Amino acid sequence: MQCDTVKTIDENDLLPFRIAFDKRGKPHLLDRENRPIPPKDIEFPIETKAIRSLETFTICQYAGSNYYLVKIGGYYYLVEML
Repeated sequence: MQCDTVKTIDENDLLPFRIAFDKRGKPHLLDRENRPIPPKDIEFPIETKAIRSLETFTICQYAGSNYYLVKIGGYYYLVEML
């Protein structure tokens, strides 16, 4: 898949949460003020008419390497951990 030109994202176009990773690689869900959003017990199935979208991502940390391989939206990113 060919990569698009990187574009700046306006803050108003972002959802009110983000996923961040601690130094061990563990993901955390944070609100706009960088406060952790706690997990909840969810009863399934969820009452809804339809699924609007489903997004997944993959993070791979290599032993003996200073890089993470990240796959989001069909694109790969190689992130150097400085």
